[in-house]
Amino acid sequence: MTLNDYEKLRDTVAFASRFISTSLMFTHHPVARDYHTRAIEQLQTITNTISTVVKAQRAFDEAKNDAAREAISDDLMEATLAFDMAAFNDAPVHLGDHLVIDNATDEFRIAPFGRWLPLNDNMPITTRIPLPELDRLYDVLENLYEETGINITAQEIRFVPVGRDD
Repeated sequence: MTLNDYEKLRDTVAFASRFISTSLMFTHHPVARDYHTRAIEQLQTITNTISTVVKAQRAFDEAKNDAAREAISDDLMEATLAFDMAAFNDAPVHLGDHLVIDNATDEFRIAPFGRWLPLNDNMPITTRIPLPELDRLYDVLENLYEETGINITAQEIRFVPVGRDD
């Protein structure tokens, strides 16, 4: 990925974090509040990881000679490796499917095809981003998937009644 790609990605993830923070102000259900809080923390970690890569890449690009580049190359490699391995392995970010949460049983699924799973720390990160915003970010999200394998796919979070279709 280029420096520009990392900057776009950082800005996209920071936007998602701000979007969820705003949504949290209007969220009252305890499970949903916890979910929002964990999503914000994870996205902030991702933003910090990407920012470290941007800083290291910028320092490498601005180095005046080969000796300076060589001195910085370890920092760049370490930051890039942290980006590749850290936040993304445990928590995929879903931005395109529908997350359905059953309040009665505290289970969730990514609709329409996912199976019902208990709400716990392994719940995927998701947020509601309107289609126009998703369209605007499509190239960056596609690039993220190609580079990291992170499946960026929750357009909508909806709470379902007890009687549900399995």
